[in-house]
This record gives sequence, C-alpha cells and structure tokens, in this order.
Amino acid sequence: MTPERRGPARLDAGALQRFLEQRRLGALCLADEGGELRALPTWMWATGAEQLALVPARRLEVASSPVCVVADEFESYESIRGAIIQGRLVRPAADHADELRVDVDRCVGFSFAGSLPSPPTPESAGGAVARHEDATGP
Repeated sequence: MTPERRGPARLDAGALQRFLEQRRLGALCLADEGGELRALPTWMWATGAEQLALVPARRLEVASSPVCVVADEFESYESIRGAIIQGRLVRPAADHADELRVDVDRCVGFSFAGSLPSPPTPESAGGAVARHEDATGP
C-alpha cells in the first residue's frame, strides 16, 4: 500500500492577512542585471491589500522588476506555514530611502499542518521492517 501524498493546504484569506501584517524575514527573489537569479534576505510586511514593503539586506537599484517574495515560519516541518508573493518591485517616495515596495499580482498562503502522511507501519510496509541489532546481541 502506498501512503497517501498530499500537498500543503492554502491559508484562508484572514490567516494569510494576519501572517503578512507581521514584520518577518523572507527571501526576495529576482533576476539581476545579467539575468542571473538571486535570492536576498529581506524584511517584509504588508502595507495594504495589494502592496508589500521590503527592506532588503543590500540596497538595490530597481526599475519595475518582476519579483517573487517567499516568507515562512516553523518550529517543525509539520508546522510550516508561509506565503509566496509575485509582483513588481517599485521604489517608494524618497522619504523611505531603504524601503522598496512590491505591487502584488498574486499571493498564495500555505500551511503543512495536517498535510503530511502518517509514517508507515510494519503492516503497511508489507512486514518488511529490518530489525536492528547491535554488537552485544538482540
């Protein structure tokens, strides 16, 4: 018998909004001037329903670049939850010199809670479970 495989569940709109309202560390993913993909650590938080604020680890010169921002949190693999945001990077007004904005095109929240299959048992593995013995015997 093959264990059932399930993917992460989507966060509902309220949970996603609460997740994004908190300042958190994420990854800003974009192509550099040479076309190479880069992921930079960044602080991020929602500034409205359709915009994120970012403060990347290093200053970027931007010209309305397409980006993806990923943020997650977890204490264990089964408790991972997060968001993947696609949009366009823009520079806000001059009074926010270190801050960038993402005009959000698409945002998906996810949670692994309850989505992992149960570990296999000897019965579900067809009884083929190796018995471990150390040098001193069974």
